[in-house]
Amino acid sequence: MDFGYFLRRLDQGCHLDPEKEAVIFREERVTYRQLRDRAYRMANALKGFGIQKGDRVAVLLRNCAEWFDIFFAVASLGGVLVPVNFLLKSKEVEFILRDSGARVLFVGEDLVDLLDPAGGSTRDLREMMCMGSGEGRPPFHAS
Repeated sequence: MDFGYFLRRLDQGCHLDPEKEAVIFREERVTYRQLRDRAYRMANALKGFGIQKGDRVAVLLRNCAEWFDIFFAVASLGGVLVPVNFLLKSKEVEFILRDSGARVLFVGEDLVDLLDPAGGSTRDLREMMCMGSGEGRPPFHAS
């Protein structure tokens, strides 16, 4: 799949009508300009974590608008997105994370319990970003 196509479409949307809605998720609306800016900020953070072309970035989130930020950020760096279904059991999540060689994991604060550090699911991660409202667990990084 040519992820460059999606990046070109995002840039095209920003050029033609930057205030047009690019993402509508429930009550949240994100314009092309906002999406591009959010994706670039996310890409800079991933770059700061050492993510390079070919590195895997796992995503264990429920459906949310931030999925698009992560998708475009990973694509812009030439990384490989590893989606992890939030309906899986802990052992299945562990297998996918270990088998994929993901270096960074975005995980929803309500899904952290699916991770088993003792089982090795977070062993190869450089960083783990906990995402959510901030009302649950505080953000944390893999050690």
